[in-house]
Amino acid sequence: MNLEPMDIELTIKNYRCFSDDNPARFRIKPGFTAFLGINNSGKSSLLKFFYEFRDLFRRLSSSDILASSSQGWQRTALILSLGDNFQPFTFPSEITDNDEVFCNANNRDIQIQIRLTPTGGTEQIPIQLDVTVPRGSTPSWTCKMYLGNREVPSDNLSFKENRLFQGSELVTDLSAVLNTCEILSSMLYIGAFRNAINVGAERSYYDIPVGQAFISQWNAWKTGPTKRPHEIAFQITEDIAKIFEYPRLEILSSTDGQRLIMMINGKSYKISELGSGLTQFFLVITSVAMRYPPPSFILIDEPEINLHPSLQLDFLTRLTSYARHGLLFATHNIGLARASADQIYTLRRNTDSLSEITDYDSTPRLAELLGELSYEAYKELGFDKILLVEGPSDLRVIQQFLRLYGKEHDITLLQMGGGQLIKASAKTELEEIQRISHNISVVIDSERTKPDTQLKPDRAAFVAVCESLNIQCHVLERRALDNYLSDRAVKEYKGNNYRALGPYDLLKGPHVWDKANNWRIAGIMTEEELDETDLGKFLKSL
Repeated sequence: MNLEPMDIELTIKNYRCFSDDNPARFRIKPGFTAFLGINNSGKSSLLKFFYEFRDLFRRLSSSDILASSSQGWQRTALILSLGDNFQPFTFPSEITDNDEVFCNANNRDIQIQIRLTPTGGTEQIPIQLDVTVPRGSTPSWTCKMYLGNREVPSDNLSFKENRLFQGSELVTDLSAVLNTCEILSSMLYIGAFRNAINVGAERSYYDIPVGQAFISQWNAWKTGPTKRPHEIAFQITEDIAKIFEYPRLEILSSTDGQRLIMMINGKSYKISELGSGLTQFFLVITSVAMRYPPPSFILIDEPEINLHPSLQLDFLTRLTSYARHGLLFATHNIGLARASADQIYTLRRNTDSLSEITDYDSTPRLAELLGELSYEAYKELGFDKILLVEGPSDLRVIQQFLRLYGKEHDITLLQMGGGQLIKASAKTELEEIQRISHNISVVIDSERTKPDTQLKPDRAAFVAVCESLNIQCHVLERRALDNYLSDRAVKEYKGNNYRALGPYDLLKGPHVWDKANNWRIAGIMTEEELDETDLGKFLKSL
């Protein structure tokens, strides 16, 4: 069974502002997920849920999911069933009253439903885990499991190597469930207040060290006996210098361990002199990069805080590069959500002061999106060109490729909602953008299956519209952006069992990767690997 992260559907009832009448229901999958809403809409609570119930998910990812007794190699096991067989877990220290995590609109228990469809193998039977957390002074839980619509029996079971047997008959392989709960238990949570380097003796703010603890840790990473932290500290310094366009940068701690000093181009600055944006960028990126093992997902509340629009997407992609699977973020910024996220959920408070969550229609109106991204502010920093790409995963790949040529801070990237705007009727949208800027280019997939294949009618019509408006439209010679990722980079990211696609191959089969991770592979490619391709030549010409 393939244990790559699968499409996980969560339903959460009676947790904080989500009742059983209006539960939080959403999917977790690789890539970027945005929770969009105004203040007090419940988006921050959703992120914090994974932090507060981390120990419960940790127990569900281990043999704690079973009540068992040892009998030689075999363990006679009982799936924990609803009733009196409750097991304890702990909340983090920030929760001083257990009642605060329960919905105050009723007196019912928290219900957490985890539903997933394993990938690989011959059977695609959905697995569902129903977890109950009862109200009470001591945190506890119990659960039931279902295969499709059939409840897994709770007696006469044995457990070996993650598999459940009833007699000699295999009931199910629990690997997918254990792996899913491990993913849910190993997320890293970053709260909204992050300018917290100089906060006295405080040691941590949720999952990141702050104050003197952070400064001491940075000094230990830079000067300690282990090579890996030295190299990561060096890479972080290089990344920050590149993003903030400092030709030379060194980050030091004072001898008394009370403050950080930035040496920029030979001049000394206290970090407090350089602005809260740089402070939070450094604090968060460093805390996440040094985490080992890496988190499954990063949860970050309001990543746009203290950062200029031109740095917000850079911040998200740099941050996510240190996670195994992706990032979930809560934001007020509709432009950032629509530009970067693979899936978006909106949250609002209803008339009963409870939260409701819905899917967001992410088809962009491009001129509107430019306004949301504060294009005028981009122009003030030297962004003088707009480049349209197909979808959010393509946007992140092109961002990495532009970085190879030092152009990521010269070009504003917009995604067109996948193939939804690649048709003749896109003329109106393109004309709206031209009212804002005439310096527009487009890059789209050819979707060719062989060199001499004609473009599909919608794509050909879109190219004709661009030509009529004098917009430069580059149609890729190869099938899609997937086909430009080098074999070396694919193997470095995924291992030697994987290989790059041929020029016209589809991204499918047993030895391919999730499209959401294309940008990670693009991020380890070299300029030389891209230079001689039509895409490299196009990007260099911009």
